[in-house]
Amino acid sequence: MSEYDKTIAEFAAEIGVTRQAVYKAGQEGRIVVKDGRVNSAAARRMWQEMNPAYEQKPLQPAPEAGKVSNEDMAATASASFKNNRAIREKYEANLRRLEYEEKAGKLVPIDKVQREAFNAARTARDRLLSVSTKVVPLLVGKTDIREMTEILDSAIRDALSGLADLFDGITR
Repeated sequence: MSEYDKTIAEFAAEIGVTRQAVYKAGQEGRIVVKDGRVNSAAARRMWQEMNPAYEQKPLQPAPEAGKVSNEDMAATASASFKNNRAIREKYEANLRRLEYEEKAGKLVPIDKVQREAFNAARTARDRLLSVSTKVVPLLVGKTDIREMTEILDSAIRDALSGLADLFDGITR
């Protein structure tokens, strides 16, 4: 008998992990796998060295192909049905909550928000760009920097105040 006495699947079942975990450990060189087989005694030692917290847990024997009991099938179907039902109910509850929040005015369509944001930005841009046209005539002939700064600050404040009044009306 070869020293490689178990298949990957058999060894995985023996130590209570998935086939994929054993296969990956073999690919990474953490255990030796040759032609899809494992030296179970050596691999078990290596597995325990790699995973000090590992404790072998006995697995329930896998049913032979085609020999699944009706109780097992019923339990699996029942668990699956309950899980799917819970998912569906959660989805429906979330959908009802969203519908309620939309009707209560807490949610608005994204296209409306985008349109309003675009219009607000355009209004802000236009008001701020118009400050220079209003201020330049007032600055002509002025030489006092403090006076010019006050005129400019006042015009900017007026533009921003107008925007605040405009946007305050939108939010109410």
